[in-house]
Amino acid sequence: MTRYLLDTVTLSELRKTTKAAAPVLRWQYAAQGRQASVSVITMNEIWYGYRKVAERDPAFARRLEIWYGEILASPDFYTLLPVSLAIAKLAADYRANHGCSHNDSLIAATANIHNLTLATRNIADFQATGIQLVNPWEYSL
Repeated sequence: MTRYLLDTVTLSELRKTTKAAAPVLRWQYAAQGRQASVSVITMNEIWYGYRKVAERDPAFARRLEIWYGEILASPDFYTLLPVSLAIAKLAADYRANHGCSHNDSLIAATANIHNLTLATRNIADFQATGIQLVNPWEYSL
């Protein structure tokens, strides 16, 4: 059974529930409906989004804050994975060898160290790392 790490873009799409892209919803149901892992880097990106819009769009910021809390309150579904020393070292290698961004390198290293397939629409951002990838937007039965 394949286990997945949800990239921020995938987790964000799933937040839309019934308004999410149909292939992503089918993928979630078929491929990983039971449990998913999330990097603390993704949690950082969500909280950054909240902070960035808090003053100019308080209603949207509140939705992000609630969503953030829902993820934290759902340990039976979302396993939050911290950045370990091994992840930090491998991420530095990805940045040096492949030019990955700071956050993407940490997410890719988390997937690698935990033997997870990264679910992302941004395949090109991670391909050079050699990790296992799946694009839920391209899922078909």
